[in-house]
Amino acid sequence: MDRQRPPDLVTPVTPGTAGPPFPLVFTQMLTPLAERFNRLAEHGLQAVARRLGLDPPLGSPARVTMAVELAPSLDQQVIVPAGTSFSTAPSGGEPRQSFTTLRDATLYSGTLVTAGVLPATSHATGAAVPLAPLAQGAVAGPDECILLVLSRPLPEMTCVLSLPFHPSVPLDGLRWEAWEREGWVPCGASVPVSLPSQAPRFHVLVPGSHTASVFPATGTQPERQGVGLLRCRPAPGGSLTLVADTVDLQVCGDVTAVQGEVIPDEYLGHSDGSAGQSFELRHQISTTHMRPRLEAVRGTRTQVWTMVDSFANSTARDRHFTVDPVANRIRFSPDPLRGALPSADSLLRIPSYHSGGGAAGNVAAGAIVILDHPRAEISAVTNPQDATGGTDPQPSASYNTLSGITASAATALEIEGLVTAGGFGIAAAHCQPPRPGDTMPLLRLSLLPFAQPDGQGRLTPAELLPTADIQATVRTGLGPRLPAGTGLEFVDFPMSEVCATVTVRARPWSSPQDCQNLARAAAAALHRYFCPLPGAGPHSRGWPIGRCPDTGDIHQALADLTDLEAVESAAFQPPGETHLETAVSVTVDAHGLVYSGRHTVICLDSDGQLAATFTG
Repeated sequence: MDRQRPPDLVTPVTPGTAGPPFPLVFTQMLTPLAERFNRLAEHGLQAVARRLGLDPPLGSPARVTMAVELAPSLDQQVIVPAGTSFSTAPSGGEPRQSFTTLRDATLYSGTLVTAGVLPATSHATGAAVPLAPLAQGAVAGPDECILLVLSRPLPEMTCVLSLPFHPSVPLDGLRWEAWEREGWVPCGASVPVSLPSQAPRFHVLVPGSHTASVFPATGTQPERQGVGLLRCRPAPGGSLTLVADTVDLQVCGDVTAVQGEVIPDEYLGHSDGSAGQSFELRHQISTTHMRPRLEAVRGTRTQVWTMVDSFANSTARDRHFTVDPVANRIRFSPDPLRGALPSADSLLRIPSYHSGGGAAGNVAAGAIVILDHPRAEISAVTNPQDATGGTDPQPSASYNTLSGITASAATALEIEGLVTAGGFGIAAAHCQPPRPGDTMPLLRLSLLPFAQPDGQGRLTPAELLPTADIQATVRTGLGPRLPAGTGLEFVDFPMSEVCATVTVRARPWSSPQDCQNLARAAAAALHRYFCPLPGAGPHSRGWPIGRCPDTGDIHQALADLTDLEAVESAAFQPPGETHLETAVSVTVDAHGLVYSGRHTVICLDSDGQLAATFTG
């Protein structure tokens, strides 16, 4: 029988002798337990991990901004409903990746009613509008503008405009503005390169405040109600000369899509009215971007149930449920005082939930070009920037790294692990070193919250700072787990701004539009690479704390761009500078991070001629 006994976890101590110190006893207990834990089968690892409160990271879906090009001459509101799916084109035998919208999006399309030269001081909605029609040789002087009258306002849409400017007109100083109620507000716009063979194409981002106006009658146009107004002004002291009288307008809008699909109308079965009942889902659920709701139907009565993270704050009347993504099950409260229970014989259904994810969804810019269910109102779709954020599930082999995280936190690793795994919305946490003169135990903790970049991948420094609410939540959750007498102070990460100037060469046969897209995509890739959040950085786990970037990182950030032939030159610049002769190195504090400022990308065609420039 003695041979079948497992070895003692602690070396026996002879009565009457001094025992080993407690840290040694604890180590003797923990080491064999960890060895046995790592020998468990897959289902055992999962079961023990859940009992210990360890939630191994699951796969997360990639997210992407889709540019939807609306059909020409379309003048209407276009609804892109939740569940609209896009996919990549088949390539080299790789499986197709699908992306789905999770919310309805409203896009607007309009047509060009008229355009002309107007004094910049004139009010377009006044009684008299001295609008001179566009014509070959027409000139808009320093105090004039080119007014574009659209059939409707286009808030938050991108107007792609081809204006026949003379090649001598400098394009980098043009000012684009939109009419907002009683004044003009600036628009965002790219700076194209004027080519002899075609008119420059401007991508003008119309602000969300674009409002309807009344355009008075002119000599050639009747009065128009509900129009949208845009104007282009020359650089200070400059002028605009036209070589033709035609203006082309194409309207595009952005929608957000997530890797995977939306599963509609799934019936879970009938409730038996008992506490703690659970129901398995047919598809692997993902709640990262979409929290499902549940309906309990009995006769003609339907009750709606809401997903919560736990039943800790639920009352007996709250219709709440939780989702166990590891077991892929819907669970109701095991305690009738902490969450209501669906009545017996109720039919349970989920109207829709999201399923899908994985690192394979991090596809390159321009890879998603298929609208799975074509519509007459949409002429083309694409993703101007890479899809980001997709991760694969953590394999069970790495559970042993989680087993070191306990309910208490005495080391920096345990503290950082508890904060990032505690559901506080924290992407990274770092314990700053003690300072000379500290007279009491004090934890100085830096927090990096999760944040959502814009369509170009940009984040502001303010978005990388935790709010007071986040700090209070972390303090409440972490404080009781710290050693007794330890104070907690939040300090900001030391942040270093990264600004790069890069010259790239496009592949042969790239069109001018391809070169413009390459310049924008290169800037977006730099923003996503020099970013502290997970999914960025040299290893896609966020920028490493204390690591200084070098020019090799610029090359790595741009390595997978479509239409890129070569990176001709790359350098870091001081914030606000864009000249290679002022190149500098970027210094990062030993306990700091980096974030992207403004990047400038100069794109050359295959012959080495300037084709596009983008700064942003």
